[in-house]
Amino acid sequence: MSRIAPHMKADTGVDFRFHTGQVEIFTKQDEQGNEMRFLRGVASDDKIDRHGERFSKNALARMAETAKANLTLFGDHFHSWENTLGRAVEAAINPQGQFEVVFQLEGEEAQPKIRQLWAKLKGKTKLALSVGGRILKTFIEDTGGRQVRVLDDIELLEVSIVGIPANPRTWVEAIVKSLEKPEAGSQQTEEKQNREGNMDEIQKLKAEHEAAMAALKEEHEHALNASAAKADEAVAKLGEQIQKLESDLRERDTAAAKLCEKETQLQAEFDRLSNALTESQAAYEDLRAKYEQAQPAVEAGKKYREDLAFEAHRLAGIAEGNGFNSENTKRKLAALAVDDLKKEIEGLRKRVDEKFPAAGQSIHAPFDGHPAAAGERQAKVRDMLNEGAPLFQDRKVTIDG
Repeated sequence: MSRIAPHMKADTGVDFRFHTGQVEIFTKQDEQGNEMRFLRGVASDDKIDRHGERFSKNALARMAETAKANLTLFGDHFHSWENTLGRAVEAAINPQGQFEVVFQLEGEEAQPKIRQLWAKLKGKTKLALSVGGRILKTFIEDTGGRQVRVLDDIELLEVSIVGIPANPRTWVEAIVKSLEKPEAGSQQTEEKQNREGNMDEIQKLKAEHEAAMAALKEEHEHALNASAAKADEAVAKLGEQIQKLESDLRERDTAAAKLCEKETQLQAEFDRLSNALTESQAAYEDLRAKYEQAQPAVEAGKKYREDLAFEAHRLAGIAEGNGFNSENTKRKLAALAVDDLKKEIEGLRKRVDEKFPAAGQSIHAPFDGHPAAAGERQAKVRDMLNEGAPLFQDRKVTIDG
């Protein structure tokens, strides 16, 4: 038993806590095959402890009935919702006359502490049940000449699992509280006599109680230090992760800066090519306009060259006496440039002038074959020679066959 926390005190009755022996654990599977974890322990019995106290069967039965009403299992008497560990699923007085209770533990998802608690219990760590409540009624019975204080009416308020080693039937809190807060009527006289006759025992019990509290405090400090060490380790790891993330972010920033620089360069190159394309397009349009403007002159030039070639071809036919029938003359004239054609025409004109002076001349053009064909050919040659030829404006050409 240990001193009750202030929030557990009641306006009436005497508060108590009772630490039982070590608990046992077991598992079952539900209909879906999921593993469920259970904890079983003896909460109390009706044996007389070394201080001359015991629970009555009535008190044990009442505690069992209270536990059946879905009593919550806490950890270390901290009664916040974050500290719940399970709920009572069975409670009864076993054949040995002990108040025995079975708790179904919560799942690890609902209560992460269950994993650690289960590991400790499997590792045979000495943990105990601590039952707390209020003593509502007691009486003194004479057993073989020995007076025993019987706790007859109990209000069970909570059950916790604690790290205090097993110490069954140590009713320190109940005795101390009952001496400090006597009950009414004859019970007050009995408590007063007990207090006056057992001061040494009370001091001893207080010392045991203080030692138990010191052990509990040491255990809690040890657990707190362990938790702090784990927290420091977690913080250190988190710091390393943060440093790595910062390093990664710096590398990404550097890569992003390089990409931005490359993007700027590519944009500049794109702008340059775009401008060049625009200039080329403008130059092309200008050339196209000039080409379209020059096209009439080109056509006129082609017509002019054709006229020069025709004139040279005609003059060559006159000078050589074969009309327009010389293919060699055609090929030669087709290969000449305009200036060369002009020179060729100039030379041919001289030859024609030499061959046909200013006075009228006759061209002897004998024809073999049928006389009708010869006449037709003579007429054709005459028309060809006289057709629009400036060289023959002052000449009359006759065909002498």
